Amino acid sequence: MSNKIKTILLLSFISLVVTSNAQVGSPYSQFGFGNSEIRGFEQSKAMGGIGIGLRSSNQLNNLNPASYSAFDSLSIIYAIGLNTGVNKIESNVDELIRTDTKFGYFALGFKGNSFWGSSFGLAPASSVDYTYMYSSENNENGQVDYYLHGSGGLNKIYWSNAFKVTPNLSLGINASYIFGSISKVATVVFVDDWINADNTKLDRQKNIYDLSLDYGIQYQFDLKKNSKLVLGAVYQNKVKMNTKESILGGTSANSPDLDDDYYKDIFYSDLKTVTIDTSDIKGTITLPHSFGAGFTYTYNNKLLVGADIYMQNWSSIENDNYNASYNNLLSFRGGLEYTPDYNSVNYYLKRVQYRFGGHYTQSHLEVRGTRINDYGVSFGMGLPVRNTRSSFNISCEFGQRGTLEQDLLQETYGIISLNISLSDIWFVKRKFK
Repeated sequence: MSNKIKTILLLSFISLVVTSNAQVGSPYSQFGFGNSEIRGFEQSKAMGGIGIGLRSSNQLNNLNPASYSAFDSLSIIYAIGLNTGVNKIESNVDELIRTDTKFGYFALGFKGNSFWGSSFGLAPASSVDYTYMYSSENNENGQVDYYLHGSGGLNKIYWSNAFKVTPNLSLGINASYIFGSISKVATVVFVDDWINADNTKLDRQKNIYDLSLDYGIQYQFDLKKNSKLVLGAVYQNKVKMNTKESILGGTSANSPDLDDDYYKDIFYSDLKTVTIDTSDIKGTITLPHSFGAGFTYTYNNKLLVGADIYMQNWSSIENDNYNASYNNLLSFRGGLEYTPDYNSVNYYLKRVQYRFGGHYTQSHLEVRGTRINDYGVSFGMGLPVRNTRSSFNISCEFGQRGTLEQDLLQETYGIISLNISLSDIWFVKRKFK
């Protein structure tokens, strides 16, 4: 085993230990499973998130399992991702800036034989990360402050297999084990001394786990002038996932000291009398079925353009949060990749892959009668490693989510993602003279 492979195996172990969700903290992640992660790996992210019709011999594509039949025989590909993000959260009266850096994913893929390709890895499925406070005031209760905090999210371990049925038709199936925990804490503080009421806190910890299957298909048309068109589609079953929930509630009669330290104390430990303590409440929560279709067109190994449309049927899911209603999610993505000269020997910049894209998503959330939408642009580069099929990939995404209408929150975010994609040869004995 080469030193390069040993290094990647070590990095993959570290990644498996520390992998977490890439999305920067968002108040809108308090609903449902949190913010979903559906934009693929670095090549896809830089092109607006396309991937349903994307096929590559040396890049992993987790958005369509049928794509893995495009791998070269006897090769293995490793990919590790790192994400850094900044999110500016604005209201009509204030704003907050948050930053975060996390490992994104680990994955590997290989071609077993002429008709079978496979991949497995660990990747985020959703993220929950929010902390905010708001106040209300009336004659009965005086000023009441509400402190809300959530963390966690879902991850998935997946195993994908692609089968080349004919030289142009590939079918894929992806089996995932989805798991994770979501913690949501709400603290209520009665500010005025004349109110005879205890401050309260409710801490809900929900563990979620189950198996999921999704399917993919791709058909490649070989056209004239060294060009090709790939059509693809994906489908994921509706999944009723198992949950175990623990609930802890309590009260505190302490007089509030209105500063940040007080809220931190009452959030973590300042509860004197436990009034609720319920553990391991079993239940289920439903992930809706989804469908997507897309295409890519490649011309002369120079230009690749593509687009995807993706839908999740959230309107069929029962909503347990009275502050929001669910609609069907609809996402449009488009992008391109340009390589000046893939085979250039003398000019490195001609072998660099330049990527651009954009997306627009009508999310499933509707808060106060207003749809929470998300749109943005992205760009990036694939930097080949000399004398190998490996590459470094970077993508940058800038977007906006939400609105200031109806006293809601608007987020302006930026995410920089780095990826190391290493390709090596299997089962080939090196000969030395």
